[in-house]
Amino acid sequence: MNALIDLTGKNAVVTGGSRGVGRATALLLGRAGASVGIGYRTRREDADAVVAELTALGVRAWAQAGDLSRREDADALLKRADDEFDGLDIFVGNHGIWPVPPTAVADMTDEQWHGTVDTNLHSIFYTCRAAAHRLREDGRLVLVGSTAGQRGEAYHGDYAATKGAVISLVKGFCVELAPRGITVNCVAPGWVETEMAEPALRDGARAKVEAGIPLGRLASPEDVAGPIVFLCSALGRHVTGEILNVNGGAVLVGGRTPGRRPRRRCAGSRAPWRTRATRRGPWVGRCATCSWAFPPATGTSPPERGPTKCVGSFGVPCPWGSSTARWVWWPPEARCSR
Repeated sequence: MNALIDLTGKNAVVTGGSRGVGRATALLLGRAGASVGIGYRTRREDADAVVAELTALGVRAWAQAGDLSRREDADALLKRADDEFDGLDIFVGNHGIWPVPPTAVADMTDEQWHGTVDTNLHSIFYTCRAAAHRLREDGRLVLVGSTAGQRGEAYHGDYAATKGAVISLVKGFCVELAPRGITVNCVAPGWVETEMAEPALRDGARAKVEAGIPLGRLASPEDVAGPIVFLCSALGRHVTGEILNVNGGAVLVGGRTPGRRPRRRCAGSRAPWRTRATRRGPWVGRCATCSWAFPPATGTSPPERGPTKCVGSFGVPCPWGSSTARWVWWPPEARCSR
């Protein structure tokens, strides 16, 4: 790894570094030779364990507690970097929350909305502002967003709104810092195997989530940390203002993995495991191999026609060249029976 990515002599700060993607990123930066300081909120034992692992790699490491939605704590984190390092080269803004249970915007309390915005957005502003004053020439700034920030997320509107704002921030911030050679990018994960996602993957939900991912599995924290470290390295020096999706192909693609049957999905509930429907939508043609859609049929029963060649969505040919198709229920207007 060090032959391609060598961060020896670089200094990095990673927020949310005590667990999950932040922990994996901090350790991968350390393995590449960077000195690393991590921010965390309350989990001191976990943070101390990460510092111990980094120290064992032979790099300088430290941890700073704080609530980054408070300007004073965000400034204190970057002030700690001034005290510990001779300069700052890398800032990774990874912290954030995904509130559960799922809540419609119409039912969301002021407290939940403001809590999510404070933790996921105001804190990013505070830390990015402080980091911008400290990053050296040719520095790297990477924010961790989400696919939800690009496509929205029903019943998690607060979370999606903040991640969408982070993406917009990257698009402008990169221009402001470009004269100093500093790149600004966003890594947008889909489902990741972390403690934050665990409540949504219980009771058989995991298998159903994985069925919607073409690669057939959730990302590990290391799967997300790798692209982050790439963007922090010299290999990513001409990449800025970009949103790098790390989702196994689950978002912004045309179909599912071959051989997986289309599933009835309830549009009335964000939760992917709630698939029972009390009302069916129109008949829709689906490729029996890849599940790509034909135009909706009229009426309440399949049209009287035999199999047709799959032309895919929007006239794009089926990537697997399927020559068979069948008419199946695909109820976009269904409502969850739960």
